[in-house]
Amino acid sequence: MMQERYTPPKIKQNLYLKSMQVILENRISSSVVSKHRDAYIDVAKGLLMILVVLGHTPDFGFSSYAYWFHMPAFFYISGILHRQPEKALLRSFLKKKSINLLLPYFAYAFLIGITSYTLSDRSTWAISEILGFFAFTGYKVLVWGGERLNGGFSIYWYINCFLWTVILFSLLNSFVNRKTTLFLTAIFSLIAGVGIEFYQTVPIPWNLNVVPLTLAFYIIGHCSKDLLEWLKTLGLSLLEIFFLFITSLALCTVAIYCNYIGLFSLKVDLKYGVISNPWMVLPIFALFTSTILLLSLLIARSRASAALLIIGQNTLPIMYLHITANLIYKALLKDTFNSAYLYLFIGIAIPILLSLLFKRSLLLSMLLLGMNSSNILTYTHSKIKGGILKSTK
Repeated sequence: MMQERYTPPKIKQNLYLKSMQVILENRISSSVVSKHRDAYIDVAKGLLMILVVLGHTPDFGFSSYAYWFHMPAFFYISGILHRQPEKALLRSFLKKKSINLLLPYFAYAFLIGITSYTLSDRSTWAISEILGFFAFTGYKVLVWGGERLNGGFSIYWYINCFLWTVILFSLLNSFVNRKTTLFLTAIFSLIAGVGIEFYQTVPIPWNLNVVPLTLAFYIIGHCSKDLLEWLKTLGLSLLEIFFLFITSLALCTVAIYCNYIGLFSLKVDLKYGVISNPWMVLPIFALFTSTILLLSLLIARSRASAALLIIGQNTLPIMYLHITANLIYKALLKDTFNSAYLYLFIGIAIPILLSLLFKRSLLLSMLLLGMNSSNILTYTHSKIKGGILKSTK
């Protein structure tokens, strides 16, 4: 009787094993997808992430030009990678996507909040002061988000906009499939976004005022997917791609020079919904993004792709942590960041090392890397069950 009492029932064993199997299968499937995805996409994300990090240091002289396209290009690439679920699975897809984005959003907010408080000039570590700080920080992150956040939280606007962009496009694409209609919707969305910025007088929570702009670039990316697939079928040689890249790069140089001498003006800052010249933004965006993609195709075929692939596959932790990593370095070593490239190294290397550490733990992967975060309740439940089963042996 005693032996039967302490033997775990097979039903409970099966429940535990099934839970773990679901989590591991999802983890493996996401890894397989990333391996089969075109390498040049991750290389392009790596190049864009380098520009993002450099854009947050005042010593980088090309920040204003990088802002013309680097954040719009992230939404464009996300549109390329978008996989529309069937209508019956749409609700489940959006729920999973939201959790995968929001769980790291709040987990990093907690970590960045602790770091910000520790680095701040606080005269006391009173409990009331600590609670007040986190209550105010939580209010800003939860309620406002977007352009109201600064310091280590400066990039949070991107997650706000990205989540709403994915939700809106998924709903739209479930009813509208024609590429022509979608592209016209993108143009209308871009015009609406510029109009909102023109008349907006107060900040809007979670950067909802910027979503029409980000949605436009996301739709354009999705609509260009077939074009990119067709270009792949042409089987362009390395020399032909190099010629196209040099031509595109020369046109980019001409555009920068024309802007410099005042033939046209353009300022783009998606965080604040700023597009100063709606007539020039799409041609300039298309030109510079094409240049990045062509360069990525060249790099992807070389040995130099390894580093950029790693950066491109770890954009989430780099996005969240590059500012905080540099703030810690500055506080510890009293460095004034005379070198933009030192800022770049710290902002890239530290988050990647932390990402490698996070990947060693399934729980940390869910909390901080957005890897199957929607399964965290199942994982927690299975761990508790597993502990109970072990204690009854």
